Amino acid sequence: PLPQPTGGVITPYQTAAIVGNHTFTGTVVGGFEGVNFVSASGDTFTSTSTTLWYMDNCYFAQSSSDNLFNFSGANSYLSFIDCSFGATNVMNTSTTNVTMKNCTFPQHGICNISDGEIICTNCYEIGELACTGCDLHVFNCSFYEGIGTMQCISGTATGIIQNCVFLLCPVGIANTISATVINC
Repeated sequence: PLPQPTGGVITPYQTAAIVGNHTFTGTVVGGFEGVNFVSASGDTFTSTSTTLWYMDNCYFAQSSSDNLFNFSGANSYLSFIDCSFGATNVMNTSTTNVTMKNCTFPQHGICNISDGEIICTNCYEIGELACTGCDLHVFNCSFYEGIGTMQCISGTATGIIQNCVFLLCPVGIANTISATVINC
């Protein structure tokens, strides 16, 4: 397995943070544990090259309507475990595989993914998963839209949606989703 470098020993809600925007060029392999990332405007993380990134117990905040992650590198992989996403627009990715486990979305963020795979397990208060041409696997997650205009799961994805809860969503799962829905 690839090594997972660490970037600190803080917990997500302490005051220490890495502030600003970050653009990756060339192939990137790395990870962080226990780090806060904060940006006022612009996409917090941007990459057009292959990115293999592992995040554990991190907090990501964006105070504008830009994305936390805007990745388009072919065959990229993003892994988030026990992370919190404090932004309206969490990610806009294409040809990227994303794994999220035990993550929270306090601002009910949107994940917009195309032509990749997304695996969400035990995530809390996701605003919307917009997946176009994705392979979608969502287990034991809660969706909370709250505004009354979005669909909690939208796009043209296949896969499995199991044991999920949809709160204040005008449409929980769009009729264009061909994933198997079990016990939601």
